[in-house]
Amino acid sequence: VTSTPYGSCVSPDGTKLYVTNNGSNSIDKISTTTNSVTANITVGNSPYGVCFSADGLYAYVANSSDSSVMQINTTNNTVSAPISVGSSPQGICITPDGSKVYVTNWDNGTVSVINTGSLTVIATINVGTNPNGICCSPNGTKVYVANRSSGNVSVISTASNSVTGTITVGADPNGICITPNGSFVYVANSVGWSVSVINTGTNAVTTIHGFTHPEGIAVTPDGSKVYVASVNIGYAEVINTTINQVVDSIAVGANPYSFGNF
Repeated sequence: VTSTPYGSCVSPDGTKLYVTNNGSNSIDKISTTTNSVTANITVGNSPYGVCFSADGLYAYVANSSDSSVMQINTTNNTVSAPISVGSSPQGICITPDGSKVYVTNWDNGTVSVINTGSLTVIATINVGTNPNGICCSPNGTKVYVANRSSGNVSVISTASNSVTGTITVGADPNGICITPNGSFVYVANSVGWSVSVINTGTNAVTTIHGFTHPEGIAVTPDGSKVYVASVNIGYAEVINTTINQVVDSIAVGANPYSFGNF
């Protein structure tokens, strides 16, 4: 891809992969059929997280250095005017019905809520220090935010756009994902060298150890496995979600990061 790839996201139909090029202010659009770049889309400065709407018609990108979010029309690659959010936006997710986008603002300790119809910010929610990874529950009722410097996860109600709970996890949580049935949230604790598993019904936490600087994390569509990018050793660790144990390690490239939800 182009320069300093950070965030990435696969379209709902599995045909396209968007990769944010943090060092060149663009997104590379990749065909998953040919594994080749089919377009380079200019966005804002230092793009970080990216996500697709459920129908795949739009993508949303957080431009960290611009303190903005842009909407991308995935059919013709046109980009909306920037939507101003908090300082240094990074993680981004969209509700399943496509009505609201949630973006973490690293410097402000807040989450901005964007109405996708009007492309305006309708709420700003205080969370922890240096919020980074973010994911939305499959039923659209909750958003989970990994607060890196607070060592916890904020639970946001999408109905009220307010924090309804704070859950302590490991040190420096970064990547976060939720199982397709909405029952469990997995959090990669970068400095804690662990993965926290949150039971979404009770907010109880169990811990899986044995990682080396885990950053990115993603769950398979059937919920049977979670993949964890361990930066320091260049491996993707595979968790069996039935037993919550690491069952495989896959050698990949140097310093794998994989920020986003897939």
